[in-house]
Amino acid sequence: MRAFVSLVLILVLAGCARTKAFMVPTGPAQYAAQPPSKAIETYVPGQKPNRPYDEVGIVKAHYSAASAWGSADLSDVLPNLHAKARDLGADAIIIASVNRYLGPALNPLYRTIPNVEASAIAIRYRSAPPPPPSAEALPRPASFAEAVERVTNSVVRIETDQGRLGSGVVVAMEGSTSGVLTAAHVVEGAASVLVMPPDGRPYAATILATDLDTDVALLTIHGASVRPAQLGSVDLLRPGEEVAAIGAAMGLDRTVTKGIVSAIRPLGGVRVIQTDAAINPGNSGGPLLTSRGEVVGLNILKFQDAQGVAFAIAVEDAIKRLRAIATTGRPKREPPTAPPAAPVSATSQGIVTGTYAGPISGTQSGRSFSMQVTFTIVQAGDSISATWTTNGGSSGTATGTVIHGEISDFRATQAIPCPGVFSGSMVVEQDGKKLRGAYAGTGCGEPVTASFVVNRQ
Repeated sequence: MRAFVSLVLILVLAGCARTKAFMVPTGPAQYAAQPPSKAIETYVPGQKPNRPYDEVGIVKAHYSAASAWGSADLSDVLPNLHAKARDLGADAIIIASVNRYLGPALNPLYRTIPNVEASAIAIRYRSAPPPPPSAEALPRPASFAEAVERVTNSVVRIETDQGRLGSGVVVAMEGSTSGVLTAAHVVEGAASVLVMPPDGRPYAATILATDLDTDVALLTIHGASVRPAQLGSVDLLRPGEEVAAIGAAMGLDRTVTKGIVSAIRPLGGVRVIQTDAAINPGNSGGPLLTSRGEVVGLNILKFQDAQGVAFAIAVEDAIKRLRAIATTGRPKREPPTAPPAAPVSATSQGIVTGTYAGPISGTQSGRSFSMQVTFTIVQAGDSISATWTTNGGSSGTATGTVIHGEISDFRATQAIPCPGVFSGSMVVEQDGKKLRGAYAGTGCGEPVTASFVVNRQ
């Protein structure tokens, strides 16, 4: 009798503390907890949500019946699963297993046993970010500070598993999707990319496309809802117009520096905005905006040994190339706007020697060093050869062929021991005269001297 009473007491105690629940987060919290009144949807194996979602964690719950002869089912653990899902900010759960049974259907025996242990994947439905207001609907900002305020909430900080730091700006793409524009050298080769909007929470990002020639990249972020920035056109810019750069300069998020448009230049098939707005490490990939609160450029380059000389690629040109790469794997190349050069004799050639200026970005040590140069007066079909050296003693050669004024497949035969992609514009011959000149710039912290020879065929 005493043994029977002891058994009953044990069963009663087990029934009094019959439930427990725990969760295994998959990473840092991404969402605020849902209110207790939030209804959590449940999907069983074989069911699939009919809308896009992100996984935010794993939740588990265990239920023990009051007696060994009792029975339990999934409904006994659902309240605990839903509560833990709310803590993760989830909208629904997908049942993964019941009593360790994995498969397309639930274990048929789970209703006939006194204990149930279930696990589920907590998910958050993706919500489309609010569309940017049209330029016509927005009044002109009353001050430059108001223009900056319009863009700041669309600026993000970017970190990679390689320890790189950069900036980016959220832009609207086709349909209701959004992307993040940034500099290619910030994310190139990274296995993991985190994007931090103004709320400071890290979100995983996927690299959709990179264009090392122009040093731009397109990302998508999972789970975040950030209003895209309003875009402007470089066609409306004038030299002397005020602009501002925003980015994580030296790791300081959303630092704002102001300057003017110094010039708008063609560079490697795109347009770049030269500005004296201060650009520092961490600014790469951040937006350049106007007093109208419109993003017109993506900050990509600053000359290391010069003050007040920085460049931003025109945002419309960057998006056009990245869309083409994401769709076809190749950037869209526009036909030249300059008139074709007059034919020259087969024996003539133009030579230019000097220190070459161009963007430095992207490639890794040991990989092929690529150089793209646009010649303004060169006829199609010319072959191009070049040699380059640095003050550190590195050197190499490269060859290519001019097609529509742009050198195609211009690749160095040796690897360069530092990151670098060169892009620029250089006149090698004008009115039949050979040109020589110095082009101030640095590569990898060292001046780079390049000799270019145009061979007429």
